[in-house]
Amino acid sequence: MSNLPSKSVYKQIINLTPKKVWQFMFSPDTYKIWTSVFEVTSYFKGNWGKVTEMMFLDNNGFGMINLVTDIQYPKYILLTPLGEIINGEKIYKKEYQNSFENYYLKAIKNKTEVMVETSYTKEMQEMMSQIIPLSLIRLKLYCESPNHIVPKIEIKVEINKNIENVWKYYTEEKHIVNWNFADFSWHCPKALNNLEHGAKFNFRMEAKDSSSGFDFEGIYNKIETNKLISFTLLDGKDVKIYFQKESKNKTKLNIIFEAESQNSLELQKQGWQNILNNFKKYTENQVN
Repeated sequence: MSNLPSKSVYKQIINLTPKKVWQFMFSPDTYKIWTSVFEVTSYFKGNWGKVTEMMFLDNNGFGMINLVTDIQYPKYILLTPLGEIINGEKIYKKEYQNSFENYYLKAIKNKTEVMVETSYTKEMQEMMSQIIPLSLIRLKLYCESPNHIVPKIEIKVEINKNIENVWKYYTEEKHIVNWNFADFSWHCPKALNNLEHGAKFNFRMEAKDSSSGFDFEGIYNKIETNKLISFTLLDGKDVKIYFQKESKNKTKLNIIFEAESQNSLELQKQGWQNILNNFKKYTENQVN
């Protein structure tokens, strides 16, 4: 008797034909884009063919081994997990024996319904339930963007504090609520921050007069202490925050984020920069 949970199904409609969606999903260069939700340096090794072993990896040599049990362009790819890759070494595991991860592309007029079916161990299934829906949102975002490009915006600031304290004030919930707003008519009354790969965060942003507000939330896809925070927002857009030690008591922060389409690039840049400037002021005013 299998101890696997019942299968989970995830769907997304994309305004492209199945052939174009397939090309974006399974070509090496664009595969990296929509799978960055799993890990920011995701890529694959192998050729998409029936009874072919594929490796899905990150730049640190960690990932999964899967067998392509069946494939039909541009309709479906059926995968059977075989094990894990740890520090570049393949480790086959019986616990994945009855698992599967299947991708189906169905034509609906000039659109495509992408459907993903999974069945894994309970722990893996719980992780997939967060990551796969977000990866499909990201897939839709890029497939439907002009030339498959989403504009990026960069902001930066230098802070007169050592990098350890800058990291602490940027990531700890009790500090986030004190600086995470672009204008002093707004505030951040609540911050939930589980700073781990694959974990969620949620920062509540509200006008002080309660006239408006929203949840700024996403899933972390890479954490390197005192170096990098990378995450995907729930609208599918990626954000990367780089911490660089300039000197003993000076740290540089660079943030690169993918722009949304509702507001001008300049307005978005100014809003994010205002928050970063507010963080600088708060951090430099701390005693330690």
